[in-house]
Amino acid sequence: MSISLLELLLQAAVFAVVSFLAYVVFSEYADKTSELKQQSVRSGDSMLAELYIGMSPEAFFFLRLVAALVCLALGILLLNFTIGLFLAAGGFVVPYFILKSQKEKRVRRVEAQLVDGLELLGNSLRSGLTLQQAVELLVREFPPPLSQEFSLVLAETRVGVEFAEALERMARRLDSNVVFILSTGIAIVKQCGGDMTQIFANIANTIREQATIEGKMHAVTAQGRFQGLILGLMPFALMFVLYLIDPTHIETLFRYQIGIWAFGAMVVMIILAQVWIRKLLELDV
Repeated sequence: MSISLLELLLQAAVFAVVSFLAYVVFSEYADKTSELKQQSVRSGDSMLAELYIGMSPEAFFFLRLVAALVCLALGILLLNFTIGLFLAAGGFVVPYFILKSQKEKRVRRVEAQLVDGLELLGNSLRSGLTLQQAVELLVREFPPPLSQEFSLVLAETRVGVEFAEALERMARRLDSNVVFILSTGIAIVKQCGGDMTQIFANIANTIREQATIEGKMHAVTAQGRFQGLILGLMPFALMFVLYLIDPTHIETLFRYQIGIWAFGAMVVMIILAQVWIRKLLELDV
């Protein structure tokens, strides 16, 4: 018991020393770390605002730092310093990718809701409402996230921004080709004349056809994604089974520096392979 307590204290002391050295390095290279922080804060600022999350970008950056330090401490206390560095890098990066994934899901929900939203706008125009009144009706009747985006468009039009330009800003904000098509169609109708309701109906049909094609593509590439996932998980599953059969065999891998670096290289290569597989199976419609 005393030996394990002594090891725990030594590891805690190592963690304290590493944290102090990291603080010294950050203080020494304050300009570079400040630039990194500002860049990270800016990227987090846009996504937090687009997801309507009530958290400041500085707080989100601080949360990522805390997650990295906690992962570093756990890695040092449970395994060793090298594993702690890997876990710290993961703890800092993973929250950003989770936020990015949530943004992509939100964009897909907006595009899915846009079909019914365009039908509502078209029917409202046919019944005699103005475009602004139709958008107000859409904001009242539809749930988020579509109502949130069009409420922002409505707010911009009330301060003098053209409706097509407000939609273009929405398209840039969401990075959505569907909304770009919508803003371009409305701009052409405003300049050259035409039936706005027909534009809404055509774009709604386009979104439906695109969703149908994307669903078929997703079904076709599902087997490849599943096989890639199985191949990526297989080394970890094999290590787990070997650990159940002979724990000392796996523990030896993490007892030497070369084994730790080999494990880290394996993780990096698996991640790169998964990204490569996803890119190969990513088909633009």
